Amino acid sequence: MPYTETKATAELSVAYAGSLPRGAKLQLLVKANSISPYKPSRTPVRLSGGRAKVHVTERGIGGPVLYKVAVVSSRRQLSVSKTVTIYWAQPPGGVFVEDGGEHAYTSLTVPSESCESGCKGSANSEQGGFFSAFAGNSPMPAGWTVTMLLSGQVECTTKDIEGRCGVELAFPAVTAATVVPLVGEVTSPTGKVTKATLLVTVFP
Repeated sequence: MPYTETKATAELSVAYAGSLPRGAKLQLLVKANSISPYKPSRTPVRLSGGRAKVHVTERGIGGPVLYKVAVVSSRRQLSVSKTVTIYWAQPPGGVFVEDGGEHAYTSLTVPSESCESGCKGSANSEQGGFFSAFAGNSPMPAGWTVTMLLSGQVECTTKDIEGRCGVELAFPAVTAATVVPLVGEVTSPTGKVTKATLLVTVFP
């Protein structure tokens, strides 16, 4: 089942063998959720050489949407295609980064919710745990990337639909209080990077 970002456009391929019966046409049917029935779409399906390309989009909250094409004559369905399901996923709401105890968050939509320039944390020398970065909501649409960096070094990155990556890490051994940046990044399909930075003061 393909995952596509809400408000994006997906292309459905339609093939019909032979000629349509006289007076018949192809009609795209859409089932927006598990409760609603299939409803005819206003999107036209016009064959050319027995094939057609149909562009669909979903501007709501997302979720799985089912599509099929019917041969219709005088409002009567003569035949129906197999169903194609697309999971429309909303873009990440933000990005989190955490060191197992503390976290930082930056929203992609609320400017006041930002640790882009850094939110403060603290830890002991060589303190370890499972460090992770993750998108603000899941599933994460195709084309987005989540990355985690410790002291400027990439520790993990993912394009997976869960939008989460993490590894077992430890802060460095220090002899004096040292600020160590732990950064989570989410990168959009267009290359825009949003960061959540946890400025961890590591004490001896």
